[in-house]
Amino acid sequence: MESPEHRAVLNLPIRPSNHIGKFVLGMPIGDTINILKADPVQVPKVEFKYYDEKPLEQDLVLNLVDNGICLRFDPFSQRLKCVLLYKMGEVRLSYEEHDFNSRITVPTFLLVYKLFGPTHPGEFDEKRSEYTLHYPGVSFVFPIPEKHKHLYTDGDMAMEFPDGTTPVCNRVYVYYGPSWQEAFPPPLPIGLNPESKNAIVVDCVLIDLNKRILLHHPGGRKTRIEFYVTSAQDVITDLGQPNEIFYKEEDKMRIHSRSEAGKNVDSGGFGGITDDSPNDYFYNYFQHGFDLLFDAVTHRCKKIVLHCNFPGHFDFGKYRKCPFKLLSHQISECEALEDLPSESDIIVPDSTWEDIQKIYGKPDSRPVIFTRGPSGQNPFGSTELNGYDDGMVFEVMKNNHIATMIIF
Repeated sequence: MESPEHRAVLNLPIRPSNHIGKFVLGMPIGDTINILKADPVQVPKVEFKYYDEKPLEQDLVLNLVDNGICLRFDPFSQRLKCVLLYKMGEVRLSYEEHDFNSRITVPTFLLVYKLFGPTHPGEFDEKRSEYTLHYPGVSFVFPIPEKHKHLYTDGDMAMEFPDGTTPVCNRVYVYYGPSWQEAFPPPLPIGLNPESKNAIVVDCVLIDLNKRILLHHPGGRKTRIEFYVTSAQDVITDLGQPNEIFYKEEDKMRIHSRSEAGKNVDSGGFGGITDDSPNDYFYNYFQHGFDLLFDAVTHRCKKIVLHCNFPGHFDFGKYRKCPFKLLSHQISECEALEDLPSESDIIVPDSTWEDIQKIYGKPDSRPVIFTRGPSGQNPFGSTELNGYDDGMVFEVMKNNHIATMIIF
């Protein structure tokens, strides 16, 4: 591992409200993790912070400790909403191809104002003795020496101190929204890669209890998936090649669909997930947050696994959070998103296990303990599989949130 003295600083061009370097506002947290994993020399240490018991109550945070970069993600959409730079000596910053922070360029108030142009007077925090200069989508924080605090208490914007020196920026926020405190992800990711313009986007995965699956795409286009009808080739035509193809080797749940000690055991909703041939195969679509299982003989789709991507789960960061909506028994087939009832009557990725039981009642059998990972080595512990006879299984985490939903 290179020492900080020899490690090159990160080169980060800034485009306010849009991106800073490779970190694009609106990008999913999984994509961000992949970027960080790809460069362990430049980014040697990353801390991940989240509220384990109530993961939707606080932002998800990736802290690049040695680089002085803090990435904040909305806990619901899991998309990037704000980037904080707090170690100015570890990054090179530029705007419109002009450096304003590097190992040879000091980010002074005068330089920032000259480069970014006029703006409204900023805010002075008297308690912290800091002056914040705001532009749309980017804010600069300048510590003010105690002896010069009086220059800013009347709302003035003093660019220089009486001794001829100028404040020096020690923090930068890049965000989407009215301010970094009120930041939120863009409605859609703002891509920098030209190939992303051709990427297939899924806005919603709509599922009814008749096993009809309807994928909604931007612009009104829809893709229908029907069990034992839709072929693997149909899926590739509509969604493109999967990220991975996984062939099932063994089924650890099969024991729950067999008789035990000569007695018939009610599989209670697990029978449908244990009748897969060892040669069946999955199409893994990480960018959409779901897997599709295909029959080895007919090559028709027979199951879908939808991932909620909660932190504290073994697969966190591998999949995007799937934007699914599962209709309840009381709702007939509904294809238009605007015609959907309130979310209290449907299952969404943020629904808790209590929410699900209020709609569908208690499951048809006792839960099955499930541990992911090779040889059961999982630092996050086990989850519970709860099944219903009408073809639904929910993987429930210890915090009562849903890790995956299986429809078959």
